[in-house]
Amino acid sequence: MNKSRIPEFNDKTFDGMVAWFADMSHLRLLFHPDDSPDQIFLIATGERMFSTSECQQLNEIVKDMFVRFEDKVYHAAYPAFMDCIGIAA
Repeated sequence: MNKSRIPEFNDKTFDGMVAWFADMSHLRLLFHPDDSPDQIFLIATGERMFSTSECQQLNEIVKDMFVRFEDKVYHAAYPAFMDCIGIAA
């Protein structure tokens, strides 16, 4: 059994979401919350970025975030994306 690379989303607050997206960025696993993780492929190899079990875990986490915080999910993800491309949020 392979260990998941996906961090747990235990702190179910806005700041917890910000931290989760930052963790995903640091692990080089950041993806847009509107994108389906099973449709994300590595350009260099053409392989899927996430395993089937990781996709299931990610779908559950992102769904939970949207249920709890609606569009604020995008606001929580924004700093991680800006940091990832080298722009201060």
